Amino acid sequence: IIGGKLLNYNTNARWTDTEVLVVEADESDGNLPLFEADYGVITNIEWEHTDFFRNLSDIQNTFYEFSKKIKKAIIVPECDKNLLGSSRTLGLYTYGISNQADFQVQCIERQKDYTHFTVTICHGEQHVFELHVPGEHNVMNACAAIGLAYLFRVPLNTIEAGLKTFI
Repeated sequence: IIGGKLLNYNTNARWTDTEVLVVEADESDGNLPLFEADYGVITNIEWEHTDFFRNLSDIQNTFYEFSKKIKKAIIVPECDKNLLGSSRTLGLYTYGISNQADFQVQCIERQKDYTHFTVTICHGEQHVFELHVPGEHNVMNACAAIGLAYLFRVPLNTIEAGLKTFI
């Protein structure tokens, strides 16, 4: 369930025969810490939604409180991991271009209609992916999704096939 419409499905929701429910939520109204989940993904922690939050510290606290309610694992940008506090180490995975990231993006090659990039997974296996939406932020979002799918033990070839059709 997401806030916008997926072009692939012409809807904002899709149900399948699985016990997994994925929800896109944001911090814009401060309700993010009300969610409880087994897994979480944070795509960025930055100064935004200035109509609701007084300062960056308020936003950081919202994400910190959200992260405390994640039961199994949370995936965050490598550059933001310290904002969650030192109390969360179990089930903390990172993504980004840093060598320290658990899911590290490398070799971004932009073409007219797609982007190829390599992800090194947990400092070991490498896999090349293709994405048909532009922008480095979409590559990073895809990397977070790859990380979450990997934690669910989705085969990398299946993840690759899914990303190729995402528009």
